[in-house]
Order: sequence, then C-alpha cells, then structure tokens
Amino acid sequence: MNDVSYPVVTERVLAPMAPKKLFGKGQTRRADEVPEPLVGHCLVYRTRGQYTVDTYCLPPDSPIVVEATHVSVVDTTVDTKIAVELPLPSRDASFFTLRVTFLCTVDDPAEVVRVGGQSAESLLAGYLRGHQRIFEIGLDYGVDDLNDVRRKLSAQVRAYAEVTPPDLRGMKTNLASVEVSTPDDVIEFHDQLRAKHRDYVVKTEELVNSEHLDDMKEQQQYRREQRTSEHARRLDADQREHHRTELRRTAEAVGADPFAALTLAHTAGEVGAKEFAERISAIREKEIEQDREDLRNRIQYDRQHENRHWAAEREDRRKETEQRALTHEAELRQMEASKEFERERIRAKWDAEIARQRAKWEADEATRIQVGTWAYEEKQIEREAVERKILAKMEVLREFAKHGQLDMLNLKLDEVANDMLAIESKSDESAPAVTQPEAEPASDDGEQDDDRTTRVEA
Repeated sequence: MNDVSYPVVTERVLAPMAPKKLFGKGQTRRADEVPEPLVGHCLVYRTRGQYTVDTYCLPPDSPIVVEATHVSVVDTTVDTKIAVELPLPSRDASFFTLRVTFLCTVDDPAEVVRVGGQSAESLLAGYLRGHQRIFEIGLDYGVDDLNDVRRKLSAQVRAYAEVTPPDLRGMKTNLASVEVSTPDDVIEFHDQLRAKHRDYVVKTEELVNSEHLDDMKEQQQYRREQRTSEHARRLDADQREHHRTELRRTAEAVGADPFAALTLAHTAGEVGAKEFAERISAIREKEIEQDREDLRNRIQYDRQHENRHWAAEREDRRKETEQRALTHEAELRQMEASKEFERERIRAKWDAEIARQRAKWEADEATRIQVGTWAYEEKQIEREAVERKILAKMEVLREFAKHGQLDMLNLKLDEVANDMLAIESKSDESAPAVTQPEAEPASDDGEQDDDRTTRVEA
C-alpha cells in the first residue's frame, strides 16, 4: 500500500482575514498559513466557490490568496505508481493476494480538489471491486495452482481495463502491471521442504564420507599387509640369489678346467681314488676324440668353402634372372598405368554426372524451403486477421460501456479475456519448423568406384 496520500497530499483551512482599514496596510497571508509545495506539487485555492491553481506566481497578498478559505497541495508528478491489493478467496479456504499497479497523472488539479480529493488508491480499489469476476476465478483453484491463477487473473484484469478503463476525474490512469503474490503458508511450506532437503543432503554426505573413511582405512591396512608380505618375499629371493651366486663362482673357478674340478672333488672326499683315475682316463680319451672331431671339422670347412664358391656363381646367375624379371615387371607396370589412366577418365565422367545431380537436388531443396516460407507467411496473415477481429469486438464492447450497457458487457467480458489469452498463446508460436532435408544424391565413392574400375578392367 502507498504511505503518502495521493493525489491530494495535504489540505488546510485558511482563517478569514480581518476587514481592511481605510488607511491601513494591505491584507496578506502569513508564510506559515500557506504550505510550501515540493517539486512536482502545486497549490489549489478555493475562493468564493471557485478553484484556482497556483502556478508558483501568486504572492501572499494576492486577492485570490487573501480571500481563499481552503488550500490543497496536489501531487502532479507524471506516472505516479499506485498499487491496489485485494484478497481473493481460493478453493481451499485460503486467499490469493491480487496486486494491481496503475500509473496515474493529474492533468486538472482544480477538478481533483473540486470532486473532493479522494484517495486514488481507494477509488481504484472500488473500480476493481466493481468487476465481480475476479473474485470468482480463485474459487476454482487451490493455493498450489498459483501460476494458473496468475495467468487467469492477469488476462481478466487487463481485459476489464481495456474495455472499461478507470475514469478518475482530473486524472489520467493507465494499467501498469497485475501480480498475484505467493501466500505465506505456501512460502512457509516450501521453506520447510528446502530445510528438509538440506538436512537430507547433509546426512547423506556425512554417511558417504563415513563409508569413504572406512574404505580408506581398509585400503591402508591392506597396503600395510601387502608391504609386509612383499618384504618377506624379497628376503627369501635375496637368500636364493646368494646361493646361486656362490654356485656360479664355484663353477667359474673349476668349470673351465675339468682336471681342477675333479681334483677339487677328490680333495673334498666326494670322489674316491679309483673313480678319480677312471675319470682322468675318460677325460684324456675325450681330448683325443676332440682332436679327431677338430680334424673332421676342418675337412668339412674346406668342403663348405668350395660349396660357397659354387653358390656365388649360382647367385650371379640368379641376379641375372632377377634383372630380366625386373625388366618384365616394368613393362607390366607401364601397361597398368595405361589402364589406370583409362579408369581415371571414366571416374571423372561419373563425378561430373554426380555434380550435375547434386546441383539439381540443391535447386529442388531451395524451392521446397521457399514454399514453406510462403505457407508460414499465409499463417501469419490469418493470425493478424483474427487479432483485428478481436480488437474490433473489444471496440464494440467499449462502445457498449460508454452507453451504459453494462449488463451486456458483463456477459461478453469472459469471452474477451479468453480471446486475449488466445492471442498471447499465438504470439508465442515459433517460426515454422524446417523439415528434414531430403537425402543428397549418393556419392559414387567407395564401392561404386570399385564397380567402375572392375568394369574397365574387364
């Protein structure tokens, strides 16, 4: 609600002046008798039943000011916002709060004071209460259907203001906005829901964090046990590697000399004297056999050398044969190049045909898009015709209202509101949807190229 009175800010009764003496000073008003107007305000004096607007040029000793019995301060600010709130009953025994904002401008301050200077807010509230339909809309909806009620009430109030605009004498009034505030119980309910949801999120996060901490503890214990087991396995592996190293050193010390190894075993008591002599004899026989084997290998080497000589000659003959084969292969490649040239010529011919088909397809697609655009423009023309028809109907209803035929106006007002809702829904329609373009002509790449190549080679 508005805290400052509008359009009349303040009023003051002026005391009658004493009769002027014959040779006395002229009559004048004291500075404290006439209020000081602010920027955007003006003074209206009532003198002998006449109302005069002070345009900041009447001095305190002016006859109009001296003889005035009443002065009013009128707010002449352009487009002053005046909000009117009305409680509207709902289906579930609650209330919707309708808040309608008007833009008011005083164009005749004298007329405003003449008609009594009533509050514009109370006058506009009475204007809205004169339309009974807005008190009936909320009965079909509960407080949970707030958005539907907002749309219905907005359309109903705007239609009412369009057909029967508010008529405040001395003022111009225009409808600025229509709002329906959310009931306090609905706000409290949703606040509780949000609080419950936040508690749920906090508890869920705590549970998840607790489970995650337990998982981290289990993983830490598992890694600790794994490190202990890995350390034991490494100690065992180091011991086995130490034994292998000792054996390798012993083998390196005696492995190259079988006599030394046999002598070491005889000294350690692992081999007896008889076995020692037999093994020595066997070693010597093995050395003799090794000499014979070396002689056989020498003879085999000489034979292999002779075989390599003959193999070299055969290799020369093979290279000569390969050279002749390369010459023949070059001739074959030249023939293949000629065939490839012929295939490229045929492929270029096919590509030109494909380009011609694609150009024809693009032209057909442009024609189809143009036809869709024309159809959309025809729909726009039809919608504008419907809007003009509705506006003409509203003009007829406005004429009925001017001639006092309010009964017929109340019967038709719902129809006008529905028509305005239809216009708003049509204005939200999007541009015509672009249909899926037809598939482009298939390219002759890939398998079709292979088919043409096959035909040429055939």
